[in-house]
Amino acid sequence: ELYVYRHDISSAESIFVKRFSTIRWVDPFYRALNYITNHECTRAEAYLDTVINESGGFKQFNIILLYPAAMCEFEAGQLDKALTRLALL
Repeated sequence: ELYVYRHDISSAESIFVKRFSTIRWVDPFYRALNYITNHECTRAEAYLDTVINESGGFKQFNIILLYPAAMCEFEAGQLDKALTRLALL
């Protein structure tokens, strides 16, 4: 996660493939986080919905995505979407 925030995508990809690629919801989680940190809210949206619906017992990880996603949407002028994301916290 820190590699993504630092925009070191190659390191993040390497760790992801080695450790987490077999967990079903981790790929969309990683993709959403990557798009959010690059301020590509629209591209992150489908991945966010997948993570929220499929993360099973790991719902606590949603906060890692929902707040930054809300900030991304707020900064993009998508206030309704930002409020919807915050309501899920």
